[in-house]
Amino acid sequence: MTPAINLVERKQLEYQVHQYAHDSDADSYGLDAVQKLGQDKNQVFKTLVLQIENGGFDNSGLVVAIVPVGEMLSTKLLAKSIGVKKVSMAQPLEVEKSTGYVLGGVRFGLNFYMSVHWGRKNR
Repeated sequence: MTPAINLVERKQLEYQVHQYAHDSDADSYGLDAVQKLGQDKNQVFKTLVLQIENGGFDNSGLVVAIVPVGEMLSTKLLAKSIGVKKVSMAQPLEVEKSTGYVLGGVRFGLNFYMSVHWGRKNR
């Protein structure tokens, strides 16, 4: 099980796992998931791992942003909100190496330290 599922089970919270077969030709992991699961794209979230130019403020050089699948992340606004000059999407191999998850499978409930920022309507 994932760290997130283990946590909700320890807390004895009610939850439901949603599974689907991912289309490797899909342009977006998140949009593929919401379409196949019949979910609202603004109530399902994507977890994005970004590289901070020049290493960043927490010395990992990476930051996680969590935004609704139906929205785009503004890298300029994220950089401004965390007080750095520039952020960009991390390379797939760096994401896997730093998180232990493959691209498209990075989840909230991470079992490593990385600064996490929630986004909503690019505020």
